[in-house]
Amino acid sequence: MEPSLDDGGIPIEYYIVEKMDVESGRWLPSGRFKEPFAELNNLVPGQEYKFRVLAVNTEGESEPLNGDKSIIAKNPFDEPGKPGTPEAVDWDKDHVDLVWKPPLNDGGSPITAYAIEKREKGTDKWIKAAGSIGPI
Repeated sequence: MEPSLDDGGIPIEYYIVEKMDVESGRWLPSGRFKEPFAELNNLVPGQEYKFRVLAVNTEGESEPLNGDKSIIAKNPFDEPGKPGTPEAVDWDKDHVDLVWKPPLNDGGSPITAYAIEKREKGTDKWIKAAGSIGPI
């Protein structure tokens, strides 16, 4: 949504942002903002919302401008896919060097580290083998 191009000849004092929970269909005020920017908190994760904005000056409120799309309140990134199968390239009695391929899907955000786990032969319990390490 773009800021109003016409202030009616009187400067805009603030903007009113409203949100609609798509499930209920009711518009609710989310806040007043001096600038044409709003960071809205306390959305319910997984809930679908629509937004609209009204410009306000001393003569009153504009008609609302509705956003083009609804959004679902969630992190815009997903968890990455699994990395490739680790392969031991060097080892002795007390260490191993592993290599693997990065995941095919990074979830929309660069991979920043890998968690390395190990389990002893004959057990089902995995434990951290090293701290998180950066991509290889």
